[in-house]
Amino acid sequence: LLNAPKGELNVNSQINLEDVRNVILTFFPQKNRVPSISGKISTTGKFGFNTLNDINGQASMNTSQVVLDHFKLGQAELTMGIRKNQVMINEIKLEHNAGKATLKNTKIEQRSPFHFSTKVEFDDLDLYKFFQSIGLADVPAGFVANGSAQCEGFLGATPLVNCVVNTDMKDIWVKSEVKDTSSIVKLKQAHITGETKLTKDKLNYKADIQLGQKSTGTSTGEVKFEEGFNIQFETNNLDFNDVESLANLNLKGVTKIIGS
Repeated sequence: LLNAPKGELNVNSQINLEDVRNVILTFFPQKNRVPSISGKISTTGKFGFNTLNDINGQASMNTSQVVLDHFKLGQAELTMGIRKNQVMINEIKLEHNAGKATLKNTKIEQRSPFHFSTKVEFDDLDLYKFFQSIGLADVPAGFVANGSAQCEGFLGATPLVNCVVNTDMKDIWVKSEVKDTSSIVKLKQAHITGETKLTKDKLNYKADIQLGQKSTGTSTGEVKFEEGFNIQFETNNLDFNDVESLANLNLKGVTKIIGS
């Protein structure tokens, strides 16, 4: 048995995450701060293993009011299978104050650096509400998005997430400061394809933008979570009929714009 361990495990549990954090702090005093966490996770499932490298099983999980530091994860439901130490999740449904998202065909390797891949479908995702939930309420930009993203990356000590995004957006705005009553740019709708790169410290993106029927452009940007943001945009063909507002100016015709 010690050379080739085998067994089965049936799981039916409800975990209070705040209690888990307290246990960790009691038995494993930390030199660095342990993030505050609260909420509950309910799990049912059955697992079997032939060796420690050959674990198989299925489980379902529900989360309730999970909060990690200032990030509100909201509600989630998922069903998953484990085969040869690879976690395969058919579907994860997430509800957040900023919108709803569904993760499909998620795969996670159960060995460092924990490579993963997933397809994300999101409905009415409000960017500014999301920024508020992670403590970035001073980022003066927002939109509501519906679309999808194909993502992959690593979940180890230095997490990395790369995504290819295809989305329709509406109610787009950029201001100098959030408290300003007027917008630098305000758009009714846009279609965007692009790429994002997310690490624990920052978010980078580059995107191609289609505005209305005639206008096209590109944008690149970087949001550093502890420092601030830098956004650049360029359009070689901007029809002002496709723009709701540009610095509150009454403009007509077609132009080229470069800015940041």
